Amino acid sequence: MVISRRQVHLYSFVVLAIVLPLCFIAGLVWRPTFAPVDSSADALFQRAGFVPYFAWENQGSKRKPTLLKQENIQLRVETLFAQDGSDVFINIQPQSDLQLPDVLVYWQQGKPPEELSQDSILLGGVVRSI
Repeated sequence: MVISRRQVHLYSFVVLAIVLPLCFIAGLVWRPTFAPVDSSADALFQRAGFVPYFAWENQGSKRKPTLLKQENIQLRVETLFAQDGSDVFINIQPQSDLQLPDVLVYWQQGKPPEELSQDSILLGGVVRSI
């Protein structure tokens, strides 16, 4: 390689060694912060078809939450109703850390089945909220 090219590479590496860490630190300092979701986002959730949490009426005074135990999983199940009475919600929370991956909750009318049938409806996955 020609000596002039070696000097260009040397200077460019020195400049990059100084500029890149400065750009990284500047990016960390000036990165945007996002506020947590508060009541101002309720209009967006309602437009998307979700009912805000404050619109739920807890029926805990009439009915205590149920504890379900199946294998190594213990769930706290609570029935919530919308204040206008139009919707029913089920609040399912694990009582301890889940030892099984991807725990799915299905609903089927009648007695608890031994296995899933075609009539079972997937409610969703159980996630431990922090």
